[in-house]
Amino acid sequence: MIMLPIAASLWIKNSNNMNFRIWLPIFLIWPFVISLILVLVPVILLISLILWPSGKGRPLLLAAPIMLYVLGNLRGFMIDISGAKEKIFIKIE
Repeated sequence: MIMLPIAASLWIKNSNNMNFRIWLPIFLIWPFVISLILVLVPVILLISLILWPSGKGRPLLLAAPIMLYVLGNLRGFMIDISGAKEKIFIKIE
C-alpha cells in the first residue's frame, strides 16, 4: 500500500541569523483531494469512453494511478538550496 505524505517541513535561514521554521500538515488536504477525486471519477470515465476510439481514452484512465504512485513516492523528498547568505530546506515526510 502506498502511504501518502502527511507533513512538510520548511526551514529558511537568513544571513541576519533569522530562522524561520514551519510545519505544514499535508494530511489536512487529503480529505478534500479524495472528495474531489470521487466527484471527478464519473466525468473521467465518460470522457475516456468518448475518447476511446481515438486512442486517447486509455492514457486518461491510467493517469490517476500514475499520479497516486508519484504522490506516494514523495515521502522522503528533500530540497536543499544553499546560497551565500541564505539556506532553504524543504522535507516532505
